[in-house]
Order: sequence, then structure tokens, then C-alpha cells
Amino acid sequence: TSQAQLLSLEKEAQTRLFFAALVSEGGERKYLALAQESFFLIPMMKKKMVVHVDTGNGAEEEEDDTDLPEEFLYEEIKEVNVDRSDTYLLQVVFRDGEHFYIHAQNRREVLDEFQIMYKTDCVMRGLEATIFPLNRTNFVFKEGAPEAKNLVERPSELPIPEGRKKCVVGDYTLFVPDGFVGDEQGDRGDVAHTFRADDGTYFTVEIFPIQDVSVIVESDEVDLKRRVNNHANRSGRLALQRDQDDFAILASLSKVKRKNLTGDPAQWICWMAHLHAVKTQPDQPEMIGEVGICHARRKYLPTKGDIFQDIRITFFTPFVLRENPKHVLPVLPQLEEIVDSTTSTSNIFFYDEPMIQKRADMFAFDEEAYLWFDIHHDIRPSRSDWVRTIVKAVLEIAGQVGCAVPDANSVFPDDRSPDDIFEVIRDLEGQGTTLLGVSGDGPDDVFINWRRCVARYVAHAIDGGTTPELTMLDVIEAEDAAFRRDMYRERVILRRFINYLLHVSPKDSFYEDSEREDVIDKTMNPDAQERGLFYNSRVMVRLLEGNYFKRTFDEDRPQLLGPFYRLILTNTTDKD
Repeated sequence: TSQAQLLSLEKEAQTRLFFAALVSEGGERKYLALAQESFFLIPMMKKKMVVHVDTGNGAEEEEDDTDLPEEFLYEEIKEVNVDRSDTYLLQVVFRDGEHFYIHAQNRREVLDEFQIMYKTDCVMRGLEATIFPLNRTNFVFKEGAPEAKNLVERPSELPIPEGRKKCVVGDYTLFVPDGFVGDEQGDRGDVAHTFRADDGTYFTVEIFPIQDVSVIVESDEVDLKRRVNNHANRSGRLALQRDQDDFAILASLSKVKRKNLTGDPAQWICWMAHLHAVKTQPDQPEMIGEVGICHARRKYLPTKGDIFQDIRITFFTPFVLRENPKHVLPVLPQLEEIVDSTTSTSNIFFYDEPMIQKRADMFAFDEEAYLWFDIHHDIRPSRSDWVRTIVKAVLEIAGQVGCAVPDANSVFPDDRSPDDIFEVIRDLEGQGTTLLGVSGDGPDDVFINWRRCVARYVAHAIDGGTTPELTMLDVIEAEDAAFRRDMYRERVILRRFINYLLHVSPKDSFYEDSEREDVIDKTMNPDAQERGLFYNSRVMVRLLEGNYFKRTFDEDRPQLLGPFYRLILTNTTDKD
């Protein structure tokens, strides 16, 4: 609400208010207003009622305003429940058992302000325990009213859809069509099940071991696509029962898992493939069959969010005569229904947010993790506002050199653009002494890795991580525009900044920030090559996509372009 609206609400509440937001309570739009010792629900629209007042000479009708603000004390709050399946709904429960539900479109901001005022009230009353009683729950609706159930105590039995039966494979529950019978089999020490039907249709479910997220060396979709395509070759031969390539991959595409039956906070990424197989035998008509494959990845498993687990489901249809293709069962719809119903049986459905926040503050995530926890759980590095000023400064330079980017002040109206972005970077790197808990003369390898993590997060923020209005390709275009327009100062800043993001350095040494030494010098240095090169591979890919190196080498040392590309292709970097 605006300051003027807040002053208007203060007149109705007859006390000073610090925050107010428009919410919905019982289908009616109201203002949730927070004061120092209590909070109010103030109706948006005032209602008038007619009451009868006995004057002694008979009843006289008068109009009276009975729709007054409702006041609630912070000290009477027992708990506040939020529902993961509904990002707007929250429940306030009082010590006397009374409660109410409200829908807040900006629920996160409401909860943040609620916690601040609740803790302030506790301090003012001299209480030591100032923990806000916030619970993550799963609301179950009964007779039109929601009832909060703690996720840890949620009913163990999920409703079974018609025509399906519940099966448990490892730590996962899935609903399979009636008529399929499962038999357990071991495969490389992993959990695997095969479910067969009387008509010859069958599918396999494989649960792979839990692994650390850090072992993923490429984007999830690229990794899953490669795994699915490799498995497709094996599955095609398995369907044909011989080592012949009489099959074709008709489709290989990403899939969105459409159901989350238990409010699982983890991320699901899926990739599917559809195979068409042809079986030929001497003196026998051709027969055709279909194979469907889905490789799903459940990533950022609670409570720490640093592990993942893969599940692969392969669906085989029986072979039929080519003359009767209508008898081929639709493989992808059946496969998708099974994948959508797959649910973890774990009772841990919440994150250790302080631990994840600490990892975010130490820039210990990869690019996908930064996006996931920022968008879905509102967790980001505490110094992300510093990085946002860097993004604003780069956006301003891109506008000054004539790139088609929006005005920086309209994108970041509340952030101040720094005079020197490299001064902000040095301040960020200086935070390592406090966050890592070591002195300035601590182990070099600790601070080397810390600086690389800072550079990686800044690169992520520049490449669309902070705002879609600015990407790495925009920075490359701005550097080229500054060169073509003879804007020397802007070009020096952008080139130096690109060099910092790429972060080329020997693996056992700090990155040296220099206005003179560029990527060419650092990469072609024989000593650095002998010690092994480190660079941010994602930034390297963006620079190759933007043709940055070809233009740079052509204007400087064209004879080094070939050796540079060969060195980059043969060099092995750390995972980043």
C-alpha cells in the first residue's frame, strides 16, 4: 500500500501502522495492517446495517456502521501455517483455538513483515524467545474449509485413481494401470522393477543411487538427453532381441512433470524419447513395436538441497503386424501417466533454510541452483544487492554505446550504480575472510576457490540471472559497439569485465585482474599451460557463441586463433 493509504488505515485503526497489504479473508477483500503490539483486518469496503434503537416512544430506525476493524494481539498467536501447494494461502492460529485463513498475493513480503513486528513485540515485552512460529503445512479441504496438516504427519495413504493400483519401488510410490504385475530384479546394485501385463506390454522402473549435485558437469537437460539417447540404443536392441539397428528415434524431447501429490519441494527435470522398432524374420511378415523412455531427475532433495536422484522408466509395447498399426498401443500417454504419478515416500518435505542460505552466501551453488532457490524458495546470496549494482552499471554502459537495452533506472530504480564495478568486486572478494572463518593469511587454495565462486555468481547474474533484460551476449555486443564507435573508456571497462568473468588463470594460482593483460596472453602463456588452465566454461561457451574471440584475434593476432581454439578444446577445466 502507498503511504497515503497507510495513513488512511491508521485513522480507522486509531494507532500507528508500519505495514499494510491487501488480502482476501473469507472471500472478502481486506487490509492486513501491522501495528506495534497487534495487527488488524480492516475491510476494504465498509458495510452499513440498519439497527433498531428503542427511544421509549417506540422503535426508531437508525443507520449504524458495524463493520469495524478486527484487532488481534501478537502475543495471542500460537502458530502461522503456510501451504506449499498454494503459494497465496496462510493460516493464523491463536492460543484459544480460533483461527482464520487469508490469501495474500505477496505472501512472502507479508510473512517477512509479520515476523519483524512479531519479534519486535516480543522484545518490547522482555521475552527472550523471539522465534516466529512459522510451519510449512499441507492443507486438506474438508466441506469447503481448509484444514492444516503438518507435512511430516500427513496421511501415509495417497488416494488411488480409478483403474490404477499403488506400487512401491525403492523410496518411490507410483500408480500403475490395473493388470500389470511387478517382479523385482537386481540390476548393477540399483533398485529395479519390471511390471508385465497379459498382452505382452511391460515396463521397467530403475532407481539410481543418490549423488551429490556437484557431479553434474553440464546442464540437466543436456545430461538427461544424452542418457536417454544412449539408453534408447540399448532398449531398441532389447526390444528386437538382437544386435540390429532396425529402429528409429521418432522423438526426443523434454517433459514437464504435471503432478506433485505430496508437496515435494524438490525440482523434477524429465527427458523423454519415443522409439519405433521393426522386427523382420525370414518368410515372416514385418512386425512393428513402440518403446517409450523417460529419465527423470529429482534434484535438490531436502533437507540440504545438495543431492539428487535419477529414475528411469522404459515402456515396451508388444509387436504387431505392420498391416494392423492401429493395434499398437499409444506408448507416450501411458508412460507420462506413470511418470506424473511417481512420488517420493520420504516424510522429509522441507528445507533446512538457514543451511541453504549459508551456502548461498558462500556462493557455493551452480547456476541452476541459484535460479531454483531464488524463484521457488526466495533464497539468494545476502550480497546479491551488491551484484545487482554491478549489473545496473553494465546495463548503463550498454545503453551508452548504443545497444538496444532498456533504461537501467527503470529496471533497477532502487539501486545505486557504482562508480567502479571492480571496486565492488574487490569488496565482494573481501567478504571471504568473514564467511570462510579464516584469517587473511589462510590457505591460498581456499581463497582461490572463493574468488572463482564470486566470479561465477557475477557471471550468472550478468547472464540473465538478475534480470532477463541483460545477458552475456548483450555484454559482448556492447563491447563490439564500443569498439566500432571508438568509445575507448567503455570498451576498456567491458573487455576487462569480460576477462574477469571468464577468469582464465593457472589452476593453482589466483586470477590476476589487469587492464593490459588479456585472455590471449593468459591462455597462450606456456607456464600457465604447463600448470593447467582454469576458466569459467559457461562464459567461454557464451563468448564462442558471440564470435568474441574471432573478432578479438583478427584485430590483434590472427595467427593465434587456431592454436587458441585447439588449446581450449583439449583443456580440461574444473567443474564450472
